[in-house]
Formats: sequence, structure tokens, C-alpha cells
Amino acid sequence: MEVPAGKSTLFADALENPYWDIYFGRKCCAPTDFIYRGCFNTESASIEKALEIAQDKRLVEDFRVVDGEHEGETFILNDVPIQFGDQKIYRERRVTVISPADAN
Repeated sequence: MEVPAGKSTLFADALENPYWDIYFGRKCCAPTDFIYRGCFNTESASIEKALEIAQDKRLVEDFRVVDGEHEGETFILNDVPIQFGDQKIYRERRVTVISPADAN
């Protein structure tokens, strides 16, 4: 999905200087590294940057989760919000867990 020209700067500014603290689901799950690492024109460019960061930190990718059905183990997750409030409704989506060798 392409982001309109002015919007990418707005998103980047918001990620670099968040108004509120950022958490991954719960307050105790705060990120331990920078959230914003740049804007990328392609998915492959962003993955390349992520792998470069991981290599610098001596981290190894164990697996990758991708949307849809691919070669690998597929799961159905009921986590796409359709309706909020007292009567929450979620839709299913399929994801596949693949090894790093299969991802390239």
C-alpha cells in the first residue's frame, strides 16, 4: 500500500516523537529499541533493513509469520476487529509460519 506523500512524514514524526508511551499490548511490554527505522519503498527493502539490524545485534530469525496460506504451517487467528464496545466481534484470518530459508 502506498502512503500519500505528506502522510509518510506525519507517520514518521509520530513514531519518532510519540505523544504517549508505546506498549505492545500491555504497559509492561514496552519496546526496548527504536520503533522508527525509516520509510521504505518496498517490503524487501524493509526486511533487508530489519535483517541488518538483527545482524548488528547478533540476533537470528527463527521464523516469520506471513498473512495468507503459503508453504509452511498455517493457522487461523480470530483477531481482526469488526466491532468494538461491549459486544466485540472479530473476523478470522489465516497466517503461515515459515522458516527464514523459505522466506527468501
